Amino acid sequence: MRATSAAFGFLFATALATFAADAPDRYGHIAPTGDGTGKTCLGREIAHVMGWQAAPWLEREEREQEERGSLLLEEMKLKPGMVVADVGAGSGYYSR
Repeated sequence: MRATSAAFGFLFATALATFAADAPDRYGHIAPTGDGTGKTCLGREIAHVMGWQAAPWLEREEREQEERGSLLLEEMKLKPGMVVADVGAGSGYYSR
């Protein structure tokens, strides 16, 4: 179990470092909207932390069209038996 945790930690740190290396191109600032922080990542405003009260927004009908979640899942090439950590899963939209 420790080897798995260490490997995950290393991979996570590597991915985070790669993401951060391009930070100047990824992050920005705008005037905050009512639901946002004013900080942007890849052109999208980062929202405030949500509670359970935001579940209807997470489950909205247009989410697939806006975020193309099915393409994301397809690109992950998941297979039966694989283990995935859905960190910050919200209402479980992708987990389902």
